[in-house]
Amino acid sequence: IASVNLPGQPRIADALEAWTQTREFDILLLQEVGHRSLDGEAFVAALSERLQFHAIYAPANPIGDTHTQGLAIVSRYPLDHVRVLPLTYHRLRFRSRCRIALVATMAMPAGPVHLVNLHLDTRINSKDRLAQLAPVLEAVDSDVPQLIGGDFNTMNIRWFRTMWPLVFLQRQVAAVEARMASGGFRTPFKGDPAT
Repeated sequence: IASVNLPGQPRIADALEAWTQTREFDILLLQEVGHRSLDGEAFVAALSERLQFHAIYAPANPIGDTHTQGLAIVSRYPLDHVRVLPLTYHRLRFRSRCRIALVATMAMPAGPVHLVNLHLDTRINSKDRLAQLAPVLEAVDSDVPQLIGGDFNTMNIRWFRTMWPLVFLQRQVAAVEARMASGGFRTPFKGDPAT
């Protein structure tokens, strides 16, 4: 399993394909898929064809008049029961964006697994981050194995008015880990890396 934020770079397709094959990934969770030169859906379709994987895409934000940027799940195994969860919109002083979670069920040989790919805001504090994550944790079915991944944008920063970072005044990774643990989820976070 790999999670990659592409920051709208369509030229990464060759490297992403090679990396997936070399590492033998079964699942790619992709964020910020799409660019002014290539729509996110077209990028995902081309990548899935090259890898011979299944794929789903959900647009989150328009780019110009004809292109979108969004989230994708690219999987070796079939995907169904796809839905998009809107996440809390935050009016940041700049680069405010629609945030979503892309949810699907993957049909693995051992049984179904629920997958969630999300992309949370960057310049928000722990309280707002947990509120943005809440619909995802409420939507997953605890009777089926699940994987929640993506770009949580956690860091050890407290934001003052979404503009000024106050470094090491807030431990956002710890807040997300605690919330997920209280819901019975295991988390892969180690220490406090930005994830």
